[in-house]
Parts: sequence; structure tokens; C-alpha cells
Amino acid sequence: MSGHRELERLLSQALHPVYVIAGEDTLQVQEARDALRQKARQADHSEYTLLIAEKAFDWSRFDAETANRSLFGDRKVIDLRLDIESWPAAARDTARQHIKAYCDRPDLDTVLIISAGRLSKKEQQTSWYQQAASVGGTLTLWPPRPNEFPGWLRQRCTDAGLKISPEALALLVERTEGNLLAAHQEITKLRLLLEKDSAGMEDILAAVGDSARYDVFKLVDRILEGKPRDAWRTLQGLRGEGIEPLSILWALTREIRTLLALGQRARHEGRDSAMGSLHVMPMRRSLVSASLDRIPRKLLWQALAKMADIDRSVKGLARHDPWLVLETVTVELASASR
Repeated sequence: MSGHRELERLLSQALHPVYVIAGEDTLQVQEARDALRQKARQADHSEYTLLIAEKAFDWSRFDAETANRSLFGDRKVIDLRLDIESWPAAARDTARQHIKAYCDRPDLDTVLIISAGRLSKKEQQTSWYQQAASVGGTLTLWPPRPNEFPGWLRQRCTDAGLKISPEALALLVERTEGNLLAAHQEITKLRLLLEKDSAGMEDILAAVGDSARYDVFKLVDRILEGKPRDAWRTLQGLRGEGIEPLSILWALTREIRTLLALGQRARHEGRDSAMGSLHVMPMRRSLVSASLDRIPRKLLWQALAKMADIDRSVKGLARHDPWLVLETVTVELASASR
């Protein structure tokens, strides 16, 4: 059962005294936690306590909070957040003992929501988790796979009351790269900025991404179009707007890797099929295909090596001037011809 359906099942049941949410994605865990808290609030659990447990957490705070009854008889929610899998063995054992002790005799006027990050099968077999499952509900959340992400994003737009065109969806997929929280933030931004209930390519380009006059994605397109002078000017515009080299590095490296992968896959499955499997937007396929015919593969590999030089320089591990290297790569790729 998927995490979304399992959450719906838990929400349809009577309120449990304990819930355990396991998942690596911040947005999924946050939304599940909020939904359970809302369910508790509807059942008159008006008091709320947040406990963020690090590996050196003082578990006497947890014991005191779970033992403390409200003077006014209010029901409460305790929001316990931890990442137990990343802790040393001693810290994990301490956490397990305290949570297990509470789950042995939970307070029925309290809802304890434990969000524990990623939990391995081994951790789920420990006594604290098993006891929590026996008295409450457990939920394991998995982010959508790459091939599922466009569908997830389209549904999020629909849920937000936004009708999005296929081309605009493809661009949004490319810009958020499977990051659910980033996608959620971009959809929220679109809803706030647009004065209509639909979004096309121009709306995405105008409302999403950098506020710079010269967009990073425009730089990539100028390079693919084989326009060295325009590409160089766009790069200088980005620098003048204060854009960090890493933002350009990310976009350019991604495009170079796509071209290299496309050249490899096209030999076996055909270029159109390869572009589909690599999620190249339909409106950009002719541009990408033309640049693949124009830019030698050897030059792409050389450019990728120079991108690594920029990354090391930004991290202080090398002495290359990032902007000088970017200029070189920009002009070389835009000027290339077979």
C-alpha cells in the first residue's frame, strides 16, 4: 500500500495514542504530521508540545512531558522528531528504552506523533517500534520514483486548483528535479503570482526560477543554439546580477550530462526514444538534437572536466577562477562544430 493511501487509512480510523512516521522526504513527513495533528485537534487535543531530539537529547524531558497532565484537563499532542538511524548505538538504545516504556502504558488523553526519518527493516523489528505499532499506527513514506514524479507534480497542481499545460509541466519537472519540497514551493508561488487558474510555458518562465534579468536556462539555450556572442553576453549578465557560479554550474553540467547520455543511448534505442527516456522536453528536442550533431563528444567530456574544476574552486579545493572557466566552456561549446 502506498504511503498516501496508508495515511488516508489512518485518518479514517479512530484516533490512536501513538503514531510513527518514517520517511526521508521533508515535505511528505511534514504533511503527514500536519494531517495527524489536525485529526487530533478535531478530537479536542488543543495542547501542543514540540520535542526535537538530537543524539544528545535529555530523555528526562520526554518522560516529564509524557507524564505531565494538564491542570485544565486539556488533551494534548506531543510532536517528537528524531533521526534515530543516524545516531550512535548508545543514543539509539536510550531512545528506544524511553519510547518503549511510554508505549507500554500510553496516556489515552495524549497523541504522540513520532517522526523518525528513514527507518530500516531492522529498526522496525525492534521492540519500541513493534510496541508503538501494537498500540497505534505506523506509516512509511516513499517519494515518487523519477518516472512517477511528473504525475505527482500534475496532481499537486490540480489539488492547488491550477491547470498546467504539458509543456509547462515538463519545464517544472526539469526545474525541480524530483525535489518534492521545491516543487511544492514553486506551485505555491505560481498560485500567488498568477491571476488565472491555468499555467503555460510563458507563465512558468516568468514566475518560476531566478529573478535575474538573464536567466541561467537562457544561457544554456544560447550555448545549444551555437551563439557564442549571445551566450557570452548572457553569462556576463548573470555575473552582473550576482548569480552564484554554482547555479550556472548545476544547469550547464546537467545539460552536458544529458547530451553525453543521449549520444550513448541513441545508438541503441534511437534518438527520439532516448530523448523521451531522458525527459527532454518536446519543445527543446530539436535544439538538443542539433547541438548533439554540432558539438563533438570529446569536447563535451572536456567541458565536464572543467565543470569539476569549478566545483573544486568554489569549495576552496583548487585555485581556478570559476568565472574564467565558465567563460571558456561557454564560448567553446557555443562555437563548436564537427
